[in-house]
Amino acid sequence: MGQNPAWFHVAVRKIYNRGGVQSSANLQKKARGRGQTPDLRDTGHSRMLPLTGRAGHAARIGLCFSSLTKAFTGPVLRNAPGKHTGDIKVPEDDRNSKDEAKDHVWLLGVRVHRISLEGLLEKFAEFVGEKNIERPRKIMYVNVHCLNQAYFDAEYRHVLNEADIVYPDGIGIILGARICGRYLKQRMTAADFLEDFCRDWAKRDYGLYFFAGAPGIASEAAGRLQRSIPRLRVTGTRAGYFDESESDRIIEEINASRPDILVLGMGSPKQEKWIDRHYHKIRVPLIWPVGALLDYIAGREKRASKKFAKAEWLFRLMQNPGHKWRRYLMGNAAFIFRLAKYFILQKEREDMRRAELRKQAKKERESRRKKNTEGAE
Repeated sequence: MGQNPAWFHVAVRKIYNRGGVQSSANLQKKARGRGQTPDLRDTGHSRMLPLTGRAGHAARIGLCFSSLTKAFTGPVLRNAPGKHTGDIKVPEDDRNSKDEAKDHVWLLGVRVHRISLEGLLEKFAEFVGEKNIERPRKIMYVNVHCLNQAYFDAEYRHVLNEADIVYPDGIGIILGARICGRYLKQRMTAADFLEDFCRDWAKRDYGLYFFAGAPGIASEAAGRLQRSIPRLRVTGTRAGYFDESESDRIIEEINASRPDILVLGMGSPKQEKWIDRHYHKIRVPLIWPVGALLDYIAGREKRASKKFAKAEWLFRLMQNPGHKWRRYLMGNAAFIFRLAKYFILQKEREDMRRAELRKQAKKERESRRKKNTEGAE
């Protein structure tokens, strides 16, 4: 096996050095030299990360690989033609600490809810039952590809965090949470549970509007579901391919059909951003973006067999390697490195906060001791 060319070693060394991590002691020293109070909670850039020792070295390696994967996966992981918004920072609040909310975890700056399939069905019923068309509820999903896109796209990240429920779609999110020491209840892929949910919605007489896919996809999917569930009420269907100038007219059609659930499939992050732009016009109790779900329901795309149930991404890669290799091979690798880097930063910040609390406690003890001795004298 031949050696890598010299230019490769130079490139890696430059990326490694550019991702350099300064120690917290150096940051404090520089801040005091400028007459400022050192604040290590948010250093603002990857070159100023408060990491030391092995954690700093691990972060350098993570940044190195992250930079290399950006070079290969840029067109896939960036939201072209939108503006690149840069890497996320570790959140200011202690999001993944012991006192975090029990109903969600944070992964790469996105809130993902701890919810079971039964709990998700109950949320659909609860939100539709509210009949609040002035403020529609939003149930969204995330998979590894979504988090890779949200990593670069602050607008998409914001839309996801504004949703009422964000459920984990795919085993990658479950494993990613475990890497960070967090626990999500189960993997939920809509193609697995849609038919069961539709049976429940048919009993409740919910109306669904399918707005998704290429021409014919939505109507084919609706037809298949209605043949399987005759009582299912579909108030309308429409292709998800359209010009933005048609949005107002399409929303008027949707509102006129008075559905209970708007099933929207344009692909991420287009569908989520479209919802955010037109949210104030949509008069539907619940909006549910589903990506390419209706392509599978209509039979246009093949589903993985039970053998590949927990590695469906591998099945999809095998079906279309020329189109999917960047998303799954490079995207999965990038996700792991980013998650590791994010976790290291959070861990270091928690350690620094604990050290700061110990110092404060020590100062308080010393001050109390001095007061006691002075009182005794």
